[in-house]
Amino acid sequence: MPPPKILFLTSNEYGQSNVVFATAYALLLRHCTVHIASYEAPHIASRVAHIIDPGNFRSSIRSRVDALNAGAYGPLPEDAIPAVFHAIESPGMIERLALDTADQQVLVHGPGVSECLRMFPKLPDVLAPWSPEEYVHGVRCFEKVVKRVDADLVVVEKLCAQGYDACSVLGKKMVSIAPNSLKDIVAQVQPNGFALWGIPVAASGFPYPLPWYLIPINILLFIRMILVIVFSPKLKALGAGRKTANLPGTFPLFVPYSKDVPYILPATPETDFKLPFIPPNIIACGPILMPSYPLEEIEPDLFAWLKQKPTVLVNLGSHYNGTKDFNRNLATAIRILLSKLPGIQVLWKYKPNAEGVDPALAEILSPVSSSVKVIPWLEAEPISLLCSGHIIASLHHGGANAYFESIHAGIPQVVLPCWFDTFEYAQRVEYLGIGVWGSKGSARKLDEEECGKALIAVVKDEGIRRKAKELGEFIRSKYRGREEAADRILELAKAKEKC
Repeated sequence: MPPPKILFLTSNEYGQSNVVFATAYALLLRHCTVHIASYEAPHIASRVAHIIDPGNFRSSIRSRVDALNAGAYGPLPEDAIPAVFHAIESPGMIERLALDTADQQVLVHGPGVSECLRMFPKLPDVLAPWSPEEYVHGVRCFEKVVKRVDADLVVVEKLCAQGYDACSVLGKKMVSIAPNSLKDIVAQVQPNGFALWGIPVAASGFPYPLPWYLIPINILLFIRMILVIVFSPKLKALGAGRKTANLPGTFPLFVPYSKDVPYILPATPETDFKLPFIPPNIIACGPILMPSYPLEEIEPDLFAWLKQKPTVLVNLGSHYNGTKDFNRNLATAIRILLSKLPGIQVLWKYKPNAEGVDPALAEILSPVSSSVKVIPWLEAEPISLLCSGHIIASLHHGGANAYFESIHAGIPQVVLPCWFDTFEYAQRVEYLGIGVWGSKGSARKLDEEECGKALIAVVKDEGIRRKAKELGEFIRSKYRGREEAADRILELAKAKEKC
């Protein structure tokens, strides 16, 4: 009997595709045949590289498949079947967005009503940066791959809208995989309008639980967001293009949940807002993390440095670089932390923008320079650092992967949200008692005093440290992450064979 053949359709951004690579690795260990289809448009990628990847640190998704097969992420058995990459000749979402939005700082916003009203009109450009013709071309490319591979099961990453449409056109049953929270998927199916009055509207930064006096404005903001999407000329044009191309149903990103699709998620009830109803087709796996070798094997020099003192990791993700003022204020917050607690040190992954390294940062950090290491990129996966035994706190931008990695490692978190759903992860760490929102005015600006106090709090507060440690222990004992995701995919593939 041939090994199961699994096809992943995914975005090419790190934040979205990491769950795909993590699960693909676990499937390779189970001697499956794995195919990964994603966007590859070198001519566009080269034009926007200075915007989305100054310094050219990120690997292409094709290179990441090669690294997976080479055992760069984790050891593979000698008889493992190499994963096969299929190029979709179309730019990915972030690449296409960068063509029209050269300054991605325009997508950065703070919390509050006025910021929501300013940002909602930008949502259509983020959700659907392609022209109707480009979008349909991408769908057709995915269709060709789906037909050619003829997999036992197709697994579509949640933001890969063209992949969803391709499966719908071909009548292919699919499984969804995403790095998202439970709320992102099932908010719309909560009873009694809970999504309106029980959950802060996206991008608002409203506290959770939502206080009664904010419920009316929360509802109004939710309605405003829907109206912006419904009446968007860009999305209307996309809808017309989809209709002309005979693509069935609604634009996939407007359908966060379907009862007919199994959803594989890293989120669990213990790591999310409290939701009244979780449908049975939600597969909560726990953090679906990239495999990794021990840090001392990958970056021995960095490991030796970490061993000197307990370390705070500052890592704002692969996309967010921060403005000059933001980074200077963050450097000041780090100086405040180290001046107060000289027995620790800070590792800051600072990715310079196209203008290069800001010389003012060295001046700001000079009084504590012996306790700060600034690097432009991490060769090791962040989870390798977090599980090294030397990281005592993690400061990040509120990305889902950073949130779940820190939870898995039992590390307290400081979150500096910068756009849309990242504010919800700041709310989650405070709701769960495992961290602090680093600066309520962060994103467009950063209060260095408040951020410095937040860093001190997560290092010194025994309550926060205990809750983070206990949650990590619980999640590791109850959920199996990528192993669970792989096993459930194989179960679904076998169930499909019997149909």
